[in-house]
Amino acid sequence: MKFLPTEALLIKGKGESDTSKINAWDNALLDANIANLNFVAYTSILPKDVKFRDFRNELIPGQEVKVVISKIFGKKGNTLTAGLAYVFTDACGLIAKFAEKCKDNCVEEKLRKIIDEMIRNRKLNVKDMKIETEKMEVNKSFGCVFVAILFNPNNYR
Repeated sequence: MKFLPTEALLIKGKGESDTSKINAWDNALLDANIANLNFVAYTSILPKDVKFRDFRNELIPGQEVKVVISKIFGKKGNTLTAGLAYVFTDACGLIAKFAEKCKDNCVEEKLRKIIDEMIRNRKLNVKDMKIETEKMEVNKSFGCVFVAILFNPNNYR
């Protein structure tokens, strides 16, 4: 049996807490409206024909969802940036992830370098590339930002 996801969702979130970094993470998930799910980490490959759409209203609390995620935690005064770059080629899609404490475009620049090397190493031709980031200056004791691609667990082939 093959387990290829047919649908994906790119989503972002940010959260803060004066209690703990876990609460900041939970608040970031709440911000993205995905806090009541269980996540299983995927690495960096997209099926070449995956379609992007918002399927959050089809998910059940406690459901297992496979995800590629870039996240970072920080403390008051930090500027946090998380990002994903993804490309589609004739063979497949590739995802690069990177996160850093920085105020400029360091995450976007690093993501371009990471995804370019992934493409070169595979000798692939790129059809389309996108970079998505989430940035936040932490005002409370703890902060978290993330960018993720979730795979719809109800639509595999």
